[in-house]
Amino acid sequence: MEKSRTIKHGFTLIELMVTILIASVSMLAIGMVIADSHRGYRRMFTRIHGGVVDDAYVARLLFDKICRSSSGSYEKYDEAVPSEVQVYLYSNNISPGADPDQYARFYLSGTDLMLERGSATYDEANKEMTSGAASGLAVVVGNVMELKFDIEGSSVQMVLTLDDGEHGLTVTCTSIRHN
Repeated sequence: MEKSRTIKHGFTLIELMVTILIASVSMLAIGMVIADSHRGYRRMFTRIHGGVVDDAYVARLLFDKICRSSSGSYEKYDEAVPSEVQVYLYSNNISPGADPDQYARFYLSGTDLMLERGSATYDEANKEMTSGAASGLAVVVGNVMELKFDIEGSSVQMVLTLDDGEHGLTVTCTSIRHN
């Protein structure tokens, strides 16, 4: 009698182990790519929405808002200190021939950008603005490493360098009176 040949269907143990090894290496590689992409995304998100970026945005907006609503009178609070500037403002709508009646002073105190506000009057005798008592003081942003103001005609420029230990950022803002 003839031996019948039996065909066995299935995989050997070696074939299964090789397949599992290839699948494991593929899964590990895909997992590493996904993990690295996630780390890169988190790093960029922190850079874009981190503390110094938000602080720079707030400082630029406030500085620009105050300077654009000013009378166009800018002066260095102290000529020897480039990190201070004083801006004269109108409290209400501008009436023809009116003088500014408020001031805003930006200056550096330690590592904080400060904003001081108060009343101002025009001294007819000396033909200059004089600042009265301060009515408000606020910290605009912290982590300031350097602050410099430059005045040219009716424009004032602020160069602000922020650093929170992780990220550093330098912002330059030029504002021109718009009223």
